[in-house]
Amino acid sequence: MKITAKLFLLVFALIIASFSSLEAQRGGRGGSPEERAERQTKMMTDSLTLSTAQVKKVTEINLKYAKLTAETRQAARENMDPDGDREAQRASMREMFQKIKAEQKDELKVILTSDQMAKFEKIEANRNSKRGERGKRGKRGGKKRKGKKVKEQKAEHEHGEGSHEHN
Repeated sequence: MKITAKLFLLVFALIIASFSSLEAQRGGRGGSPEERAERQTKMMTDSLTLSTAQVKKVTEINLKYAKLTAETRQAARENMDPDGDREAQRASMREMFQKIKAEQKDELKVILTSDQMAKFEKIEANRNSKRGERGKRGKRGGKKRKGKKVKEQKAEHEHGEGSHEHN
């Protein structure tokens, strides 16, 4: 009995440790608003070579909007209708987050030089395009895509495409 309980606790601890390790490898995308604001400020400081005065102001702005984003996300989760149109709910959330980002960008324009702002917008556009590429891979649970691909390959084979070995 004691060995079973110890084994269970060991397995549980290993599972928790593996999830923690996985999150660290992913760059810790989540975290508290303070952690997200700190990461964003560090990225901006490194890539835009911010002055000390700019770092202080950018930190305040990033923290303000990280908190606002977290609050908005939490409110949306609490108000989500489980029977509602999930795609419409996602679109609504996406729109809210775009407004928050636009407000944040407007505040940053006051602090950053025009060169820094142009570089920041380029970084954001690059990040958004990568995010879009991930979305093109399909929804979670790629089994449907795989099945579709197999069906397409079979159809090609039946129509004579790819059946060169018969010649």
